[in-house]
Amino acid sequence: MVTTAALAVLPATAHADDTPLVTTGPVFNDPSGDATARKEILTKIGRLAQGAAAGSRIRVPIYLM
Repeated sequence: MVTTAALAVLPATAHADDTPLVTTGPVFNDPSGDATARKEILTKIGRLAQGAAAGSRIRVPIYLM
């Protein structure tokens, strides 16, 4: 099973390493990769949650193929 998540286009907030938290485009897990590659979607959602303002909403559509 392949799971993808398309993340909404929102204003980017700078991260400590100046990597934008919000980017456009899909995020894919790699089930045959290392532990980091297998958790790409979860990692991305976690970064969004940590950088979100209190009370804001994060919308993540998920597609299962």
